[in-house]
Parts: sequence; structure tokens; C-alpha cells
Amino acid sequence: MRENRNLMIGRVKRLERYGLATELEPGRWTVSDRAEVTLKDLGDRSEVIKSIHRALTDNGHAEERGVGQYALHGEGSGEKIVGRVLAKGLAGDEMSERVHLIVDGIDGRVHHIEFKDSGRIEEVGRDMIVEAAPVVSGSKTG
Repeated sequence: MRENRNLMIGRVKRLERYGLATELEPGRWTVSDRAEVTLKDLGDRSEVIKSIHRALTDNGHAEERGVGQYALHGEGSGEKIVGRVLAKGLAGDEMSERVHLIVDGIDGRVHHIEFKDSGRIEEVGRDMIVEAAPVVSGSKTG
């Protein structure tokens, strides 16, 4: 029972370091309403970083690139990216139709780019040079 208590205290103290819990009085904490969403986002980010590292390793670049050179982009980041495709795969959970590209950019960074519509990058493969740019939606005049 005491081991379980120590484990729970350790967990809530970690949440406290992330700003997701506050000790109200000794042995009593409150957990933020945003804790679940924040922890999910951290988990997703961790998976993306692992994917980038795996792609770099598979291409023999793991020693040349550090985490400081990783750039994570969601759909519609607004940034134009040019570089060589290191990997392509599913983004998020397996039930999603989102896909990602990992691109070794000419800017010296390694980019993880997500696409909601897999058809947009269906023909793209490893080692291809690509330019990923934001989709510009103009108003239709009729």
C-alpha cells in the first residue's frame, strides 16, 4: 500500500513540474483540467520525434542531426519546405487517414509534415526531392 502511495506521489509531482498539478496542502493536490490533453500532446510529440530519429538512422544521418534541428509541422503550417524525403508513413493513430513525410530540408532542418489528405502525396516516395507549400485557398468568383 505504501509503495502505491509513493508511486502516486511521484506521478503527481511530475505533473506539478509540468505545471499540470498544484499541491494545495501537504499530501493533497489538484490536477489541471488540461492535464489529459497536454499529456496526449506530449505523447504525440514523442512519437513524432521517434519517427524522425528512425528515419535519420535508416538513412545514415542520425549522427549528423540533433533534436534541435527537428521541425514539426501540422497541416497548413504556412512554411514552404524543400528537401529530400527520408520517410513516409501514417500520422497519429492507425485509424486516421493522415500521413506524414519526413523531409531533410535544404534549410538544414529535418521536417515532419502531416497531411490530412493522403492523396496529395500518394506519388511521393523515399529519396524524392519535394517542395511542400501551404495550400492557398482563394475566394471563388462566379
